[in-house]
Amino acid sequence: MNLTELLRISEKECSGIYSLTPTHRAFYEVEALKLPPDFYVHRGPYCVFTKMNGNVMVCSKGKKRCMRMAARGRFFKGLCPNGVYELVQPVIFQGELVAAIHCGHFASEKTPDTVNGRPYDGPELKKLDHATELKIQQRLLFIADYIKLELELWLDRGGDRGKQRDENYYLEQATNFIARRFSHDISLDELAASLKVNPNYLGGLLRRLSGKNFRRLLNEKRIDASKVYLRLHKHMTISQIATMCGFPDSNYFSTVFKKHMGIPPRKYREQKEESGRGLHG
Repeated sequence: MNLTELLRISEKECSGIYSLTPTHRAFYEVEALKLPPDFYVHRGPYCVFTKMNGNVMVCSKGKKRCMRMAARGRFFKGLCPNGVYELVQPVIFQGELVAAIHCGHFASEKTPDTVNGRPYDGPELKKLDHATELKIQQRLLFIADYIKLELELWLDRGGDRGKQRDENYYLEQATNFIARRFSHDISLDELAASLKVNPNYLGGLLRRLSGKNFRRLLNEKRIDASKVYLRLHKHMTISQIATMCGFPDSNYFSTVFKKHMGIPPRKYREQKEESGRGLHG
C-alpha cells in the first residue's frame, strides 16, 4: 500500500475527490508518499470547469487561505470561493504542518450553475450528508496517521540529515517538486522552505548545477506540458491550456511559449495539425 493507492481507495469507499498539499520534502523523496501530479490539485469536474473559465486565481487564493487555516492543526470543513464544500485534515509532524489532505467536490446552496457566464454541464456534484461527513473524517485521520508513520520510517532511515546530502540531491528535489506541482502557483521560497535551506543558496545552487534558475526550470516544464495539450486536446482554447499548465494568463503563456519555442502556441498548434493531415494524405 502506498499513498496514491490509499487516496484512490478512499475515493471509492468514502466519496468525494481526494488531494494533498505537501509542505515537506519527504513527499518528493519517499517512494510511498510520492503522488501523480493530478493528486496535488482539485481535479473534480466542477473544479476543473471553474479553472478553465477564468477562476484559476480565485482557486489559488482559496488554497492559500486553506493552508493558513490548516496550519492551526485542526480538522475543518469549509466552503471554497466557488461555493463547493471541502473537508481538510492537517498533518502535523514534529510540531509543524507537513501536509493538508483535502476531500471535496460537494455541492452547497451557493454552488453556481454558471461561471463567468458559462453554464456547467458536467456531472452533478454530490451532497454531503452527516453520515458521509463522519466517514470521511475517519478516513482523513487514517490517511494522516499513515503519512506520519511513513515519515517516522523516513527519519529512522536518516532522512532528516539534509546537511549530509550532496548538491545534486537539491537539484533532484527541485526537479521532482516542479514535475509534480507545476500547475500550481509555486515558488523557489516554497521549495526552499520544504528543504529547510536558504532560498538564495538554493537558487544559486540550481543555477550552478543546471545553468538555469528556478523560474526557467518551472517554465520549461510548463511549456512541455502545454505542447501535449496543444497537440492532443484540440477542443481546449489557448487560455484554458495556459490555466491547466500553471500560467496566470494566456498573454504571459504566449510570451513564454514563443521565447522557448520560437513561435506562438497558436502557430505551434497549426503546424501540428498540418503535419498530421500530411501524414494521412
